[in-house]
Amino acid sequence: MEEYIKIGRIGKVHGLKGELKLVLDDQFLMDAIQLEALFLEERGKKAPYFIDYLRGKGTLILKLEEIEDRQAGALLTGKDVYARSEDISISEEEINADDSTYGYLTGYSIVDAELGNLGKIEAIEEYPQQELALLVYKNQEFLIPLNDAFITGEDEKQQLIYMELPEGLLE
Repeated sequence: MEEYIKIGRIGKVHGLKGELKLVLDDQFLMDAIQLEALFLEERGKKAPYFIDYLRGKGTLILKLEEIEDRQAGALLTGKDVYARSEDISISEEEINADDSTYGYLTGYSIVDAELGNLGKIEAIEEYPQQELALLVYKNQEFLIPLNDAFITGEDEKQQLIYMELPEGLLE
């Protein structure tokens, strides 16, 4: 039976030709450049999507074969991206050695006490002082500090993180 490793997730659609933003875990970048196909979960199974091209620095832009327009791309946004374990060069021990405290929150939605549901966490950015959640809110990217002072609760089942954000943080 084929084994898969989660390497990232599909972000928003980019442009009109079905290109997608790819949020990739940094440790898989070199492997991703060489992949012929990515796998997305469909009906409980991993389905292959063949890569037409992958480009960019910082934000990666992914073009998949047979995804020809914005509407087709939109159906894939927010999905986790997998690669076959045999296509990944780092060991399982290295993958599991993630020293990120909040890395598991990628894909969770932030619910603020005053503003309500702000949207899904696109990625977790690690800085020397703290970890920040990358969030797209009202078509703008924001970095939200992840620390116990702002986090008031968590619902693992519904993938929600409850926070009390400082006033003006999203302006």
